[in-house]
Amino acid sequence: MGDSTKSHILTKSSDWNHWLFLVKGRAQNTDIWSLVNPSLTTKPQGTTKPKKPIIQGTVTADKKLTYDYEMSNYRADYALYEKQQKALANLATYIQDSIATNLLPYISNTDSDNHPWTYLTTLKAKLAPTNEATDLELEQQYNQLKRGPSNQNIEKWLQSWEEVYTKAKQRDLPQVKDDRPVRDFLLSLRGIDSTYSQMELHLLRGQETKPTLHKAVEDYRQHLRIENLEKPSKSSKHSAFPATFKGKEQENNEKPPCICGLNHWYKDCFYLNEDIRPKHWNPNKAAQTRVNEKLKDPKIKARIDYALNREKERQLGSPSTTNTTATLTPNVQSKSPSIEVASFSVISHSTRRANTSLQSSWILDSGTDHHICNRSMQDRFKQTRAAELDEYLTCGETTAPITTYGTVTVNVKTPSGKGHITLQDVAMSPSFMANLISLDKALEAGIDWNPRTGTLSKNNQTLCFTERHNGHFYLERNAAPL
Repeated sequence: MGDSTKSHILTKSSDWNHWLFLVKGRAQNTDIWSLVNPSLTTKPQGTTKPKKPIIQGTVTADKKLTYDYEMSNYRADYALYEKQQKALANLATYIQDSIATNLLPYISNTDSDNHPWTYLTTLKAKLAPTNEATDLELEQQYNQLKRGPSNQNIEKWLQSWEEVYTKAKQRDLPQVKDDRPVRDFLLSLRGIDSTYSQMELHLLRGQETKPTLHKAVEDYRQHLRIENLEKPSKSSKHSAFPATFKGKEQENNEKPPCICGLNHWYKDCFYLNEDIRPKHWNPNKAAQTRVNEKLKDPKIKARIDYALNREKERQLGSPSTTNTTATLTPNVQSKSPSIEVASFSVISHSTRRANTSLQSSWILDSGTDHHICNRSMQDRFKQTRAAELDEYLTCGETTAPITTYGTVTVNVKTPSGKGHITLQDVAMSPSFMANLISLDKALEAGIDWNPRTGTLSKNNQTLCFTERHNGHFYLERNAAPL
């Protein structure tokens, strides 16, 4: 079987329409579809093999002239006949090569008739779905799409919407009449992008000319492209434990075109965001006119308002004070070192409840590359920046949202007695099962850990100690509540 057919094999009933479309394309390319169309109830007759002319009796000049003329026509007719026969033979071979092995007996038992029409009518009787079955299958697929993508790839899910919608329109199903499919599509987005869904549904109600489903899907694709440009890349999974942090790593420098004519985010546009305008800024008249015209489009205005509102939500609280390196500074109050570590992503693990409460203790985690705390540290936590709307922790099938970022102090044992360390840019997830300190970030900062002695040190200076208990290394171990 040739490589070209491997991805287009007729195996089951649901493959029939797609497979027949490919067969029809090949037949039309060689002008033989009218000879093989399985919708025809009787086998079509192709070009009859022409008979070669001969000269009867004595050859005369007139007979020779007639013979030459007939011979010229014969050659033309035979070439057409031969071309048609070759095309039929090639299509028959293609059909044989593009069906599953278990279907070969059906076409090999056609009384030595290797004509493509015979093959196709036989396979159609075996596999072609009835209109009732097709409609039922499309209804089921449509209802499944309305539930949202779940864990499915978003682009594949969007493609499925377009494919099922197109087929349903061909069958004139009631589910895809008027603006119903657009409304169903937008409702299906609620689980993954509720703000966009609500905004578009609101706009849909006020539009006299409703968009098509294809337009609605493409609009959402464009929205995702802009969102993905604006968002940092997701952190990758680590090997140590099954809980993965999803959040910021680094900014994407690629900026989309703005309605003012420049390339930047809406939040960075002086024409759109009054909060960032310089005191003595004067707008360009041509650009201002262009912006005003664009803002007359309610859909464009709604999207810009959405982007600006998202930016305001991000700015809740103080600006981020994230450092990119670790620093060592004295702690005057406890006369012990203070460690400040910037961090970006986390992976952690759960454990059984023992005499020590993980929920209210601090663990040094060798698989962690982000600091994280829960509601037990609420009194110590000082917010520095808001979390993204979609930042969360996953642990198995459970998710825990990250609500904000900030600094938090950890009580530790130092060579001179009790002290504390201060962690920077800690992710606050109130429902998370433990408080974790990133050993990975400490090592990056030049802070060494000796698991045998339990010491954390830098430049041969001991900073604090860890305590091993129930397979964990605690910097701060608190008793479980009664």
